[in-house]
Amino acid sequence: MSRPVAVLAETRATRREVAAMRAQLERLTIAVEQLRAGQPAKLGRPEDVMRILGIGRTTLWRKVKDGSIPCTRVGKSARFDLAKLTTTDEART
Repeated sequence: MSRPVAVLAETRATRREVAAMRAQLERLTIAVEQLRAGQPAKLGRPEDVMRILGIGRTTLWRKVKDGSIPCTRVGKSARFDLAKLTTTDEART
């Protein structure tokens, strides 16, 4: 087998392997998303949100009041879905 033919055969084999890996990755991604969908949201306390976002207590409650940070009440306690928090600069303003 000449060198160009060998390289061509190796390239084709690599492409087939990459295609198989992409398909497997897609299946695994779907499986992980399904598992995550079945889990309840991780709820955090106000102190957790302030630490994650780097904001103070007054800013947190102002943002809860204007609706930019969603809040769930559990009795008299406030809980926040930590997966939905954003740490971008817009959350700090």
